[in-house]
Amino acid sequence: MLNMIKDDPLFDNIRNETEFQAIVKDLETKYQAEHERVRKWMVGQGML
Repeated sequence: MLNMIKDDPLFDNIRNETEFQAIVKDLETKYQAEHERVRKWMVGQGML
């Protein structure tokens, strides 16, 4: 979904806006944190 937000032509007119870029950056940060949390859990479960 994050890639869709970053690449969707619907957002072309606001893509360079500071607020839009801040929102995308916040979403990326939250996604990475959740990804790392799940990875650690999977390692702890012996799945990775």
